[in-house]
Amino acid sequence: MNYLGKDPNSTKADDYTGPATDLLLKLRPNIRYFHSSQYINDLANGDICVAIGWAGDVWQASNRAKEAKNGVNVSFSIPKEGAMAFFDVFAMPADAKNKDEAYQFLNYLLRPDVVAHISDHVFYATPISSHAAGECGSP
Repeated sequence: MNYLGKDPNSTKADDYTGPATDLLLKLRPNIRYFHSSQYINDLANGDICVAIGWAGDVWQASNRAKEAKNGVNVSFSIPKEGAMAFFDVFAMPADAKNKDEAYQFLNYLLRPDVVAHISDHVFYATPISSHAAGECGSP
């Protein structure tokens, strides 16, 4: 949708027909598969040359290729037309039964030493730094 100058959040049926459909049908012969995670290993092994994927997955593929010393160089770029942004969040139901424990768990996850380990493992950035970390509290 970005490529065509359309709103990627559009709910208008017309935005998904015509030029958008034509473009996708033109690309279809070059698409091997749709999968949520197979592309990580395929990029790392050099079995595919391009994928649309999450930044953390691409970093995993890059690290796997480096560890394998297979000569595959995996990197990522954002198209000049732009890309969608995403955020992982924590949520607690308003009527949660164990709110105190949930806050304790969130406080644990937000500790700089813990979130750094998680970030290093999953290759997703965190906005938490040692000087910015604070306590979660009841609203």
